[in-house]
Amino acid sequence: MMTSEQIESLTKKNDMSFAVNNIESDPFPWDLRFDLITFTEVLEHLNFNPVPTLQKIRDHMTDNGRLYLSTPDAAQWGKIRGGHSSWRDIPYPKKGLPLTGGHTYQYCKDELFQVVGEAGLDMEKFDYAPGFGARHLNVCLRRK
Repeated sequence: MMTSEQIESLTKKNDMSFAVNNIESDPFPWDLRFDLITFTEVLEHLNFNPVPTLQKIRDHMTDNGRLYLSTPDAAQWGKIRGGHSSWRDIPYPKKGLPLTGGHTYQYCKDELFQVVGEAGLDMEKFDYAPGFGARHLNVCLRRK
């Protein structure tokens, strides 16, 4: 893990911005739009319903921007539900709700397509990728 001094040095050296932020519950730290956002191996760790978080990301994409997302394929890794019968039953972000660690919910292909569609994203490209032990779902998304 990098120290805060190392991060500050790296960001200054490369003219980058850096902020610690909880993407689910905090406001986005910059008033910017991005051409490319990478969200790999994060979706399954979200504590809350993923739609509001993906909408927040979508709102910070340029009109021609792309979101690259990958997540374990529940069809091969196994279904982790975090006590929820469906991804639709996962509560929406709210201060004071308990946070979990690890994988909260693993999505199958159909569920991933539902989530990104409800978040206002279009699937530009879908593919499976080999992972360590089992495959992953890889998507390239754009704003609707």
